[in-house]
Amino acid sequence: MERELPLHLGAQVMERVPLPWAELGPPGPVNPDSKGCGAVVRSAPFGLTGAPADRAFGLAARCAQITHGHPTGYYAAGALAAIVTYVVAGDSVEGAVLRALRLPARHPGHEETTAALEGALTLADEGSPSAETVERLGAGWVAEEAPATGVCCALAAHRVEDALLLAVNRSGDSDSTGSLCGNILGARYGDVGLPHAWVRRIEGRDRIAVLADDLAAGASPSGGHVLFWPLPIRDPSDQRRAARLWHAERVRDIHEGSELMPVEPLSQKEVEDRLAGLPGWSLDGDRLTRSYRLGSHLAATALVVHIAQVQEELNHHSDLTLGYNTVSLTVTTHSVGGKVTELDLGLAERVEALAPAHGAG
Repeated sequence: MERELPLHLGAQVMERVPLPWAELGPPGPVNPDSKGCGAVVRSAPFGLTGAPADRAFGLAARCAQITHGHPTGYYAAGALAAIVTYVVAGDSVEGAVLRALRLPARHPGHEETTAALEGALTLADEGSPSAETVERLGAGWVAEEAPATGVCCALAAHRVEDALLLAVNRSGDSDSTGSLCGNILGARYGDVGLPHAWVRRIEGRDRIAVLADDLAAGASPSGGHVLFWPLPIRDPSDQRRAARLWHAERVRDIHEGSELMPVEPLSQKEVEDRLAGLPGWSLDGDRLTRSYRLGSHLAATALVVHIAQVQEELNHHSDLTLGYNTVSLTVTTHSVGGKVTELDLGLAERVEALAPAHGAG
Protein backbone atom coordinates (compact mmCIF):
# COMPACT_ATOMS: atom_id res chain seq x y z
CA MET A 1 0.00 0.00 0.00
CA GLU A 2 1.44 3.35 -1.06
CA ARG A 3 1.79 6.03 1.56
CA GLU A 4 0.26 9.37 0.66
CA LEU A 5 1.89 12.59 1.71
CA PRO A 6 -0.25 14.91 3.84
CA LEU A 7 -2.28 17.26 1.69
CA HIS A 8 -0.96 20.25 3.55
CA LEU A 9 2.70 19.40 2.86
CA GLY A 10 2.73 21.08 -0.56
CA ALA A 11 1.19 24.21 0.89
CA GLN A 12 3.80 24.28 3.64
CA VAL A 13 6.59 23.98 1.09
CA MET A 14 5.16 26.70 -1.14
CA GLU A 15 4.83 29.05 1.82
CA ARG A 16 8.62 28.96 2.13
CA VAL A 17 9.40 29.45 -1.56
CA PRO A 18 10.55 33.04 -2.21
CA LEU A 19 8.20 35.08 -4.35
CA PRO A 20 9.47 36.19 -7.78
CA TRP A 21 9.55 39.77 -6.55
CA ALA A 22 11.09 38.95 -3.17
CA GLU A 23 13.75 41.37 -1.99
CA LEU A 24 17.34 40.24 -2.48
CA GLY A 25 19.76 40.82 0.36
CA PRO A 26 18.20 39.26 3.45
CA PRO A 27 18.82 35.56 4.11
CA GLY A 28 16.20 33.33 2.51
CA PRO A 29 13.59 31.46 4.55
CA VAL A 30 15.17 28.06 3.80
CA ASN A 31 18.70 27.21 4.99
CA PRO A 32 19.57 30.86 5.68
CA ASP A 33 23.23 30.00 6.36
CA SER A 34 23.70 27.75 3.33
CA LYS A 35 25.97 28.96 0.56
CA GLY A 36 27.17 25.73 -1.01
CA CYS A 37 27.74 25.82 -4.76
CA GLY A 38 24.84 23.43 -5.52
CA ALA A 39 22.53 26.27 -6.50
CA VAL A 40 25.17 27.82 -8.77
CA VAL A 41 25.71 24.70 -10.87
CA ARG A 42 22.02 24.61 -11.83
CA SER A 43 21.80 28.28 -12.83
CA ALA A 44 23.37 28.51 -16.31
CA PRO A 45 20.06 27.76 -18.15
CA PHE A 46 18.64 31.06 -16.89
CA GLY A 47 21.24 32.70 -19.11
CA LEU A 48 19.94 30.86 -22.17
CA THR A 49 16.32 31.97 -21.93
CA GLY A 50 16.71 35.16 -23.94
CA ALA A 51 15.84 37.27 -20.90
CA PRO A 52 17.88 40.44 -20.26
CA ALA A 53 20.84 39.90 -17.96
CA ASP A 54 19.30 41.67 -14.99
CA ARG A 55 16.20 39.49 -15.21
CA ALA A 56 18.26 36.32 -15.65
CA PHE A 57 20.24 37.35 -12.58
CA GLY A 58 17.07 37.88 -10.53
CA LEU A 59 15.42 34.64 -11.66
CA ALA A 60 18.50 32.54 -10.95
CA ALA A 61 19.08 34.21 -7.59
CA ARG A 62 15.51 33.66 -6.42
CA CYS A 63 15.54 30.07 -7.63
CA ALA A 64 18.76 29.51 -5.71
CA GLN A 65 17.19 31.12 -2.65
CA ILE A 66 14.68 28.28 -2.48
CA THR A 67 17.40 25.94 -1.22
CA HIS A 68 20.37 28.19 -0.36
CA GLY A 69 19.31 31.10 1.79
CA HIS A 70 22.68 32.78 2.32
CA PRO A 71 22.96 35.90 0.10
CA THR A 72 26.29 34.71 -1.32
CA GLY A 73 24.65 31.40 -2.19
CA TYR A 74 22.07 33.05 -4.39
CA TYR A 75 24.07 36.07 -5.65
CA ALA A 76 26.70 33.74 -7.11
CA ALA A 77 23.97 31.79 -8.91
CA GLY A 78 22.55 35.00 -10.34
CA ALA A 79 26.01 36.18 -11.40
CA LEU A 80 26.66 32.98 -13.34
CA ALA A 81 23.33 33.33 -15.18
CA ALA A 82 24.19 36.92 -16.07
CA ILE A 83 27.66 35.93 -17.31
CA VAL A 84 26.11 33.27 -19.57
CA THR A 85 23.55 35.81 -20.82
CA TYR A 86 26.24 38.30 -21.80
CA VAL A 87 28.45 35.63 -23.40
CA VAL A 88 25.54 34.30 -25.47
CA ALA A 89 24.89 37.88 -26.63
CA GLY A 90 28.45 38.07 -27.98
CA ASP A 91 30.54 39.53 -25.14
CA SER A 92 33.97 38.15 -24.36
CA VAL A 93 34.20 36.15 -21.16
CA GLU A 94 36.09 38.96 -19.43
CA GLY A 95 33.61 41.56 -20.65
CA ALA A 96 30.69 39.40 -19.51
CA VAL A 97 32.15 39.06 -16.02
CA LEU A 98 32.81 42.79 -15.73
CA ARG A 99 29.23 43.60 -16.74
CA ALA A 100 27.78 40.90 -14.51
CA LEU A 101 29.63 42.29 -11.49
CA ARG A 102 27.38 45.33 -11.52
CA LEU A 103 24.25 43.27 -10.84
CA PRO A 104 24.96 41.82 -7.37
CA ALA A 105 26.65 45.10 -6.45
CA ARG A 106 23.20 46.72 -6.47
CA HIS A 107 22.17 44.66 -3.46
CA PRO A 108 23.40 44.49 0.12
CA GLY A 109 25.68 41.66 1.15
CA HIS A 110 27.25 41.17 -2.28
CA GLU A 111 30.87 41.57 -1.21
CA GLU A 112 31.89 37.89 -1.10
CA THR A 113 30.50 37.26 -4.58
CA THR A 114 31.97 40.32 -6.27
CA ALA A 115 35.34 39.99 -4.52
CA ALA A 116 35.67 36.36 -5.69
CA LEU A 117 34.93 37.22 -9.32
CA GLU A 118 37.29 40.19 -9.23
CA GLY A 119 39.94 37.88 -7.80
CA ALA A 120 39.37 35.47 -10.70
CA LEU A 121 39.98 38.24 -13.23
CA THR A 122 43.15 39.32 -11.44
CA LEU A 123 44.53 35.78 -11.25
CA ALA A 124 43.77 35.12 -14.93
CA ASP A 125 45.70 38.29 -15.84
CA GLU A 126 48.82 36.88 -14.20
CA GLY A 127 49.26 34.36 -17.01
CA SER A 128 48.73 30.64 -17.39
CA PRO A 129 48.06 29.41 -13.85
CA SER A 130 48.73 25.96 -12.47
CA ALA A 131 46.25 23.94 -10.45
CA GLU A 132 48.02 25.13 -7.32
CA THR A 133 47.68 28.82 -8.18
CA VAL A 134 44.02 28.41 -9.14
CA GLU A 135 43.40 27.03 -5.67
CA ARG A 136 44.16 30.50 -4.32
CA LEU A 137 40.54 31.16 -5.26
CA GLY A 138 39.42 28.42 -2.88
CA ALA A 139 38.47 24.77 -3.10
CA GLY A 140 35.19 25.48 -4.88
CA TRP A 141 32.86 24.01 -2.28
CA VAL A 142 31.11 27.31 -1.55
CA ALA A 143 29.09 29.49 -3.87
CA GLU A 144 31.51 32.32 -4.53
CA GLU A 145 34.56 30.08 -5.08
CA ALA A 146 33.16 27.71 -7.70
CA PRO A 147 32.17 30.26 -10.40
CA ALA A 148 35.32 32.28 -9.70
CA THR A 149 37.41 29.19 -10.43
CA GLY A 150 35.42 28.43 -13.58
CA VAL A 151 35.87 32.00 -14.80
CA CYS A 152 39.62 32.00 -14.10
CA CYS A 153 40.17 28.71 -15.96
CA ALA A 154 38.05 29.82 -18.93
CA LEU A 155 40.11 33.01 -19.23
CA ALA A 156 43.60 31.77 -18.43
CA ALA A 157 43.88 28.82 -20.83
CA HIS A 158 44.09 29.38 -24.58
CA ARG A 159 42.39 26.11 -25.60
CA VAL A 160 39.06 24.72 -24.50
CA GLU A 161 40.66 21.40 -23.59
CA ASP A 162 43.30 23.08 -21.44
CA ALA A 163 40.72 25.25 -19.68
CA LEU A 164 38.52 22.30 -18.80
CA LEU A 165 41.45 20.17 -17.66
CA LEU A 166 42.69 23.00 -15.48
CA ALA A 167 39.24 23.29 -13.92
CA VAL A 168 38.96 19.59 -13.03
CA ASN A 169 42.55 18.46 -12.37
CA ARG A 170 42.69 20.02 -8.94
CA SER A 171 41.67 19.25 -5.39
CA GLY A 172 38.40 20.42 -3.92
CA ASP A 173 35.02 20.41 -5.65
CA SER A 174 36.51 19.83 -9.09
CA ASP A 175 33.36 18.44 -10.72
CA SER A 176 31.53 21.69 -9.93
CA THR A 177 34.36 23.96 -11.06
CA GLY A 178 34.71 21.95 -14.26
CA SER A 179 30.97 22.15 -14.86
CA LEU A 180 30.91 25.92 -14.44
CA CYS A 181 33.94 26.40 -16.67
CA GLY A 182 32.13 24.26 -19.25
CA ASN A 183 28.97 26.36 -18.89
CA ILE A 184 30.91 29.48 -19.79
CA LEU A 185 32.91 27.97 -22.66
CA GLY A 186 29.85 26.20 -24.03
CA ALA A 187 27.99 29.50 -24.13
CA ARG A 188 30.99 31.14 -25.78
CA TYR A 189 31.76 28.59 -28.48
CA GLY A 190 28.75 26.28 -28.76
CA ASP A 191 29.04 22.52 -28.99
CA VAL A 192 30.92 22.85 -32.29
CA GLY A 193 33.78 24.48 -30.40
CA LEU A 194 34.11 21.79 -27.76
CA PRO A 195 36.44 18.80 -28.20
CA HIS A 196 34.54 16.43 -30.50
CA ALA A 197 35.96 13.28 -28.93
CA TRP A 198 34.75 14.42 -25.52
CA VAL A 199 31.32 15.53 -26.66
CA ARG A 200 30.74 12.24 -28.45
CA ARG A 201 31.23 10.28 -25.21
CA ILE A 202 28.82 12.29 -23.06
CA GLU A 203 26.24 10.03 -21.51
CA GLY A 204 22.73 10.98 -22.64
CA ARG A 205 24.09 13.36 -25.28
CA ASP A 206 21.08 12.96 -27.60
CA ARG A 207 18.61 13.67 -24.80
CA ILE A 208 20.63 16.68 -23.67
CA ALA A 209 20.65 18.04 -27.21
CA VAL A 210 16.86 17.69 -27.49
CA LEU A 211 16.34 19.47 -24.17
CA ALA A 212 18.71 22.25 -25.23
CA ASP A 213 16.88 22.61 -28.54
CA ASP A 214 13.55 22.79 -26.76
CA LEU A 215 14.85 25.50 -24.46
CA ALA A 216 16.23 27.48 -27.39
CA ALA A 217 12.99 27.05 -29.33
CA GLY A 218 10.74 27.88 -26.40
CA ALA A 219 12.74 30.90 -25.25
CA SER A 220 13.01 33.74 -27.71
CA PRO A 221 16.59 34.61 -28.58
CA SER A 222 17.64 38.12 -27.62
CA GLY A 223 14.82 38.51 -25.14
CA GLY A 224 11.58 38.45 -27.07
CA HIS A 225 13.03 38.17 -30.56
CA VAL A 226 11.01 35.79 -32.73
CA LEU A 227 12.81 33.05 -34.61
CA PHE A 228 12.80 33.66 -38.34
CA TRP A 229 12.20 30.37 -40.11
CA PRO A 230 11.66 30.20 -43.88
CA LEU A 231 9.07 27.42 -43.66
CA PRO A 232 5.98 27.02 -41.47
CA ILE A 233 6.88 25.21 -38.24
CA ARG A 234 4.52 22.24 -38.29
CA ASP A 235 6.05 20.02 -35.63
CA PRO A 236 8.47 20.23 -32.71
CA SER A 237 11.36 18.71 -34.65
CA ASP A 238 11.20 21.58 -37.15
CA GLN A 239 11.22 24.06 -34.29
CA ARG A 240 14.24 22.37 -32.75
CA ARG A 241 16.09 22.53 -36.06
CA ALA A 242 15.23 26.20 -36.41
CA ALA A 243 16.61 26.87 -32.95
CA ARG A 244 19.82 24.98 -33.68
CA LEU A 245 20.29 26.90 -36.92
CA TRP A 246 19.89 30.18 -35.03
CA HIS A 247 22.50 29.04 -32.50
CA ALA A 248 24.87 27.95 -35.27
CA GLU A 249 24.63 31.37 -36.89
CA ARG A 250 25.46 32.97 -33.56
CA VAL A 251 28.60 30.90 -32.93
CA ARG A 252 29.88 30.72 -36.50
CA ASP A 253 31.85 33.96 -36.61
CA ILE A 254 33.29 33.22 -33.19
CA HIS A 255 34.20 29.66 -34.12
CA GLU A 256 35.83 30.21 -37.50
CA GLY A 257 39.55 30.52 -37.21
CA SER A 258 39.49 29.96 -33.45
CA GLU A 259 42.64 28.50 -31.94
CA LEU A 260 40.45 26.71 -29.45
CA MET A 261 39.48 23.96 -31.84
CA PRO A 262 42.37 23.12 -34.19
CA VAL A 263 41.33 20.90 -37.09
CA GLU A 264 43.90 18.23 -37.86
CA PRO A 265 43.84 15.25 -40.23
CA LEU A 266 43.20 11.86 -38.65
CA SER A 267 45.26 8.80 -39.38
CA GLN A 268 43.80 6.02 -41.51
CA LYS A 269 43.61 3.76 -38.45
CA GLU A 270 41.78 6.41 -36.44
CA VAL A 271 39.25 6.81 -39.24
CA GLU A 272 38.78 3.08 -39.73
CA ASP A 273 38.28 2.53 -35.99
CA ARG A 274 35.55 5.15 -35.93
CA LEU A 275 33.88 3.83 -39.08
CA ALA A 276 33.40 0.51 -37.31
CA GLY A 277 30.56 2.22 -35.47
CA LEU A 278 29.11 3.76 -38.63
CA PRO A 279 27.75 0.93 -40.80
CA GLY A 280 27.37 1.89 -44.43
CA TRP A 281 30.08 4.55 -44.32
CA SER A 282 33.38 3.82 -46.03
CA LEU A 283 36.76 5.45 -46.57
CA ASP A 284 37.42 6.13 -50.24
CA GLY A 285 40.94 7.51 -50.44
CA ASP A 286 40.80 10.64 -48.28
CA ARG A 287 37.01 10.93 -48.29
CA LEU A 288 34.13 9.46 -46.36
CA THR A 289 31.26 8.22 -48.51
CA ARG A 290 27.75 6.96 -47.85
CA SER A 291 24.69 6.29 -50.00
CA TYR A 292 21.10 5.98 -48.80
CA ARG A 293 18.09 4.49 -50.55
CA LEU A 294 14.65 5.84 -49.69
CA GLY A 295 11.04 5.03 -50.48
CA SER A 296 10.35 7.92 -52.84
CA HIS A 297 11.81 10.98 -54.49
CA LEU A 298 10.02 13.20 -51.98
CA ALA A 299 11.57 11.29 -49.07
CA ALA A 300 15.03 11.57 -50.63
CA THR A 301 14.55 15.32 -51.11
CA ALA A 302 13.48 15.72 -47.48
CA LEU A 303 16.60 13.90 -46.32
CA VAL A 304 18.80 16.21 -48.39
CA VAL A 305 17.13 19.25 -46.82
CA HIS A 306 17.62 17.83 -43.34
CA ILE A 307 21.29 17.05 -44.00
CA ALA A 308 21.78 20.57 -45.34
CA GLN A 309 20.34 21.97 -42.13
CA VAL A 310 22.77 19.90 -40.05
CA GLN A 311 25.67 21.04 -42.22
CA GLU A 312 24.70 24.66 -41.70
CA GLU A 313 24.50 24.06 -37.97
CA LEU A 314 27.98 22.50 -37.90
CA ASN A 315 29.35 24.97 -40.46
CA HIS A 316 30.80 21.98 -42.30
CA HIS A 317 29.51 21.00 -45.73
CA SER A 318 29.75 17.86 -47.82
CA ASP A 319 29.04 17.09 -51.44
CA LEU A 320 25.42 15.91 -51.71
CA THR A 321 23.99 14.06 -54.71
CA LEU A 322 20.23 13.58 -55.05
CA GLY A 323 18.94 10.77 -57.24
CA TYR A 324 15.34 9.73 -57.82
CA ASN A 325 15.18 7.87 -54.50
CA THR A 326 18.82 7.95 -53.43
CA VAL A 327 21.08 10.37 -51.55
CA SER A 328 24.87 10.16 -51.66
CA LEU A 329 27.42 12.04 -49.56
CA THR A 330 31.13 12.66 -49.97
CA VAL A 331 32.69 14.20 -46.90
CA THR A 332 36.17 15.68 -46.45
CA THR A 333 37.80 18.77 -44.92
CA HIS A 334 39.19 21.07 -47.60
CA SER A 335 41.03 23.34 -45.16
CA VAL A 336 43.52 20.56 -44.37
CA GLY A 337 44.10 19.47 -47.94
CA GLY A 338 41.06 17.27 -48.39
CA LYS A 339 41.80 14.91 -45.51
CA VAL A 340 39.38 13.34 -43.01
CA THR A 341 39.05 15.17 -39.67
CA GLU A 342 36.85 15.07 -36.59
CA LEU A 343 34.52 17.48 -38.39
CA ASP A 344 33.84 14.86 -41.06
CA LEU A 345 33.20 12.06 -38.59
CA GLY A 346 31.00 14.32 -36.49
CA LEU A 347 28.92 15.15 -39.54
CA ALA A 348 28.71 11.46 -40.48
CA GLU A 349 27.48 10.57 -37.00
CA ARG A 350 24.79 13.25 -37.11
CA VAL A 351 23.59 12.20 -40.58
CA GLU A 352 23.53 8.54 -39.60
CA ALA A 353 21.43 9.39 -36.55
CA LEU A 354 18.79 11.32 -38.51
CA ALA A 355 18.53 9.07 -41.58
CA PRO A 356 16.25 6.40 -40.04
CA ALA A 357 13.55 9.01 -39.40
CA HIS A 358 13.31 9.44 -43.18
CA GLY A 359 13.12 5.71 -43.84
CA ALA A 360 16.63 5.70 -45.31
CA GLY A 361 18.50 2.43 -45.59
